[in-house]
Amino acid sequence: MFKINCLFEKETGTDAMNPLGDIEFTDGRSTVAVRTTYIDSWLDALIKSVYRIRQGENPEVAIPEEPVILYMKLDESGGVTVREGNYAVRAKDSLAFEEALRVACGSFLEGVTEQEEAAHNPAIREIKAFWAMPAERSG
Repeated sequence: MFKINCLFEKETGTDAMNPLGDIEFTDGRSTVAVRTTYIDSWLDALIKSVYRIRQGENPEVAIPEEPVILYMKLDESGGVTVREGNYAVRAKDSLAFEEALRVACGSFLEGVTEQEEAAHNPAIREIKAFWAMPAERSG
């Protein structure tokens, strides 16, 4: 089962303006991880990539604060592969990727929404909007 996990830094805890931590993608066999990074920026960039995947694109996902680039590829069978360097994981389809992202967004929001600064972080507004939106079903 494909999962995206957001893990806040233990030393700094949850910080709505600069939420540092790790983001991990796993398919049960392999893991792709970006360590000690801005979780909100990655979630926002991943949300934007969902819309591009829906259009049949294979987006590169990056954030200005980080040299890491994630490469996403939609294959012929509908699977979504996330690759960074020599590591790759695969969601069985775009809906599985979106559902995992929505769960990760919910987990992230649980950690930051009670903080007053959350209202001033534009990425958090985008994350909330995506999290609240029903998944798009392909027909």
